Amino acid sequence: MTSIERSVCLGFLACAFASAGSVLAHNGWPFDLLAQFQAQIALSSLLLLVLLCVFRRWGLALVAGFLFAFSVWKMDIGSNTRFAAASTSADAAVKVVTANLFGRSGALDRLSKVHGREEFDLLVLTELPVAADDALLSRFPDMTHIAGTPRQALFGLPSAVILSRSPPQHVEILRVNENPSAITKARYCFESQANCLTTFAIHPLPPITPSLYERQKAILEEVARQLQETDGAALVAGDFNAVSWSPLMTAFRRRGDVRKVACGARWSPTWLAPFPGVGLELDHIFVNGGVMKETCEVGAFLWSDHWPVISELVLIEPGAD
Repeated sequence: MTSIERSVCLGFLACAFASAGSVLAHNGWPFDLLAQFQAQIALSSLLLLVLLCVFRRWGLALVAGFLFAFSVWKMDIGSNTRFAAASTSADAAVKVVTANLFGRSGALDRLSKVHGREEFDLLVLTELPVAADDALLSRFPDMTHIAGTPRQALFGLPSAVILSRSPPQHVEILRVNENPSAITKARYCFESQANCLTTFAIHPLPPITPSLYERQKAILEEVARQLQETDGAALVAGDFNAVSWSPLMTAFRRRGDVRKVACGARWSPTWLAPFPGVGLELDHIFVNGGVMKETCEVGAFLWSDHWPVISELVLIEPGAD
């Protein structure tokens, strides 16, 4: 056995153990971390399948093929029930963007230029580079309203803010355990839409420790509870620091009765987006049955490690089928 062949076999063992561990993700941390890398496990399995065939390790190649198929199945990308319905109407849409700015002024300035071309209606922002309201609004002269607490949404802090053209009809800053501004909740009514939209903005920190995992879980559970009590159209956006197929996110989606707005492919990384096999889909927009997707895309590089998610959404008229 050559050194290359030995390395391939060791890689196969590592991939097999990671895949087996991901089965236990519903038991919580640390197995939940493996579920976040299910796409990487799938891509690694596919590469190993090819290499094992080259080395004529047919038995291991068969297992690698199974690991690839299993990982893709765990990602649930073929399920239509997980994704928001698409609108085929020509109705006016609400344009929403969610962006993690990584604490960089350059990212905020670039997003401002994109806004100048795209003219967003709602901006959900996390990891801000500035804390002052006027310093933030000066980049977006026509976005005259802020919901949330910018000083709690700076780099590394678990909160989010919403900028809007229209004044919010109602704003709540919801505490979850020791986080005083874990959820920013605001209700907006738009002239172009027949319905109003309740928007939730969140930014739980990465679940790299048991404590952070529990905090993330608590925030998602509270948003799901709030969604159950919300009448009409609702949207949840931000940097979730979790992939959409993980057990926590699956539970959130089912309890809150929301669906992910798919952007481009049904698996579209937003963290380190251009790097195949490395990037993770951490930034999301979820909507309930009162909202339909018109368009969605992962935006251009902003000098942040996260790429923005940009979507046009149509609010369904109350009582409409």
